[in-house]
Amino acid sequence: MRSAFFESITHLHRPIVWWCLLRGYKISVFDFTYRLKKLNWLRPLILNGTIKRIYIHPGSKAEETALRLTERLYPKLRHSPLIRAMEERYSRAEVEPIFKYALMTRLFRQVFMRKWMENFGKGAALIPAFQPSTFRYYLASLARVFLSILIRPDYGPIQFKYLYSIESAFQAKRDGSRRFDFLLDGVELTQQNTLFVVGHGVDGDWVEEEMEQGYEFTRWNDYVGVKDLRAALHLNWLGLKHWTAPAWIHEAFTSGLWTQIRNGTLIGSMKPGSRFIYTNQYGLTPRWRNVLLRRQGASSWYFTHSSGGGFERGDTSKELFGNGKDFGGLIRLWMYDNPDHFVTVGKEQIDYYKKHRQAVSTYHAVGNIWSEHILEMAK
Repeated sequence: MRSAFFESITHLHRPIVWWCLLRGYKISVFDFTYRLKKLNWLRPLILNGTIKRIYIHPGSKAEETALRLTERLYPKLRHSPLIRAMEERYSRAEVEPIFKYALMTRLFRQVFMRKWMENFGKGAALIPAFQPSTFRYYLASLARVFLSILIRPDYGPIQFKYLYSIESAFQAKRDGSRRFDFLLDGVELTQQNTLFVVGHGVDGDWVEEEMEQGYEFTRWNDYVGVKDLRAALHLNWLGLKHWTAPAWIHEAFTSGLWTQIRNGTLIGSMKPGSRFIYTNQYGLTPRWRNVLLRRQGASSWYFTHSSGGGFERGDTSKELFGNGKDFGGLIRLWMYDNPDHFVTVGKEQIDYYKKHRQAVSTYHAVGNIWSEHILEMAK
């Protein structure tokens, strides 16, 4: 049976998928984003085995290889006008880890797919991902900028010392252990000095219900508009002017532009000295957000959802590498991360995270902050 491997599958791939199925191809797809099952038409095909989803195991040698390649290649590629524009706005020290992360992510895909095809896909067709239109992002951001010109909102300063970001469904838990407010100790973090910032994906009636109990909430969408209109227009113009730049550069550049547009107004309302707390958020957006926080005189505090220590010892890539001889142990999600403060379990974990070439100012070993899970299970 002939085989076809898809780098990714989106709605645009649907005709190709059905053509391959009608021709009798055995279809597999790499799930680099872990979102394939969210496509309503694709999910049944994965669940019934018609299409094989290749889960991207963390810790494969491909991630470590991509990190080394990034360190070797980035100095030769960093002279793009788009990278220089961001360096002039924020500084090279702030910008370089973010563009390196974007490059590393692209390299990882290619290394991983090549290794997989060598092992399991000899003679098979490899169907690449569709690259999204560069113009679409810039036109959308221009629309937001012009909308801001019409609205011109004026927000007062946010008086809270702590802003606590809730972006994942597990963070919105309201019963049992690990409630959404489990970090509040009543001394340093209290209901009175902590403002919860809710992302679109976890918003709902529960927010208003908890506000009735005395908790303070806001949403990113409550702060519409763009504070620095001139800079936003200039960056849009540069992006359109240099539309032929490599996709990984546009990906990082547009993410920086969109983070300024979507998050910049709320961050710009924070008082200097404020602290932004978050967990389990990866990708380009939180990295750019940390840059904006420092520019505002605030600080970012990331606490780990899990220790990560198991990746040093365990083999999570047996399906790809068989006996685990190519297990790397490094995880791309943590590479080039840039919070001011990185809070985790202990020194062993700190040493592990440092291997990821992070741009972290201070690491904190605080022990197991999830110990209430153990107590709940013991009952």
